[in-house]
Amino acid sequence: MPPFIPAHRPITLLWLIGSRAHERRRAARTEGSSSMSDKKKRILIACGSGIVTSTIARKKIEELLDAHGYKGRYEIAQVPLSTAAEKSKSCDFMVATAIHPSELSCPFVDGAPYLTGTGENTANEQILRLMEQ
Repeated sequence: MPPFIPAHRPITLLWLIGSRAHERRRAARTEGSSSMSDKKKRILIACGSGIVTSTIARKKIEELLDAHGYKGRYEIAQVPLSTAAEKSKSCDFMVATAIHPSELSCPFVDGAPYLTGTGENTANEQILRLMEQ
């Protein structure tokens, strides 16, 4: 059965391949043969205050993860940039909508594309890759 193709999304070979890979991952998780652990991923989203732009990014990241079958398999915390380095010690990866915080103890994803709309696919791919680790 061909994958559902949203009307607002152009069909590209890369999108179609990604869609099929997503279906295989979902099937593997459903069958219980996935290599992913049952441990919830801890995701930190940082912005200047930990409230405004991180909330925008959080909604988009939650939609992405839920659409790819990760619902209930992650926890998201929002923090101000001033505490990001310390909090990064207890998370699996961080998304920041502002500058790259220094001295992080976890992988970093640039969250600015969630505010601008430019480069959002790259950020999404990085997040999905980190969720699979």
